Amino acid sequence: TDGQPHYRRLNEFRILSRLMEEVRDYVEIYENAELVHLPSDHKEYNRESEEYIHANMLQLTDMLLGSSIHACLKNVRVINTNPKIGDSVKNKKGIVAYPVKEMLDKRKRGRSFQNSSHYGAFSITKAFINNNEWGFENIIAKDIPILNKTQLSLF
Repeated sequence: TDGQPHYRRLNEFRILSRLMEEVRDYVEIYENAELVHLPSDHKEYNRESEEYIHANMLQLTDMLLGSSIHACLKNVRVINTNPKIGDSVKNKKGIVAYPVKEMLDKRKRGRSFQNSSHYGAFSITKAFINNNEWGFENIIAKDIPILNKTQLSLF
């Protein structure tokens, strides 16, 4: 949350061990899977490279996780605004967290929310880079069937 790069190398053994311990039965990790230590600054890479795409996805993931955490904090200010790319803003976290907080707050409506079309789940179906700018498909509410008490169907 400090905006500074992560300087400590990741401990691959610890990460993989935790994943293997906690992974659910329906999740599979390929034997040849690897952890790539990739700086998330997309400006370090050629725009046509795979690293450029991965760096942008790291930034998107960081923003989504950070905005989820920020939206759950009490007494934080979220802002409904759409600054243009390159604009200087004072409260980046509040701007990014606004749509997440709006979705999370819908659950606070209680029983009336259970009759809402948003009740099942929220999902972002696709994020992509087009002409060097982020693009998103609409957020779609999706009912996710529960197969049993420990498993959800993703399809």
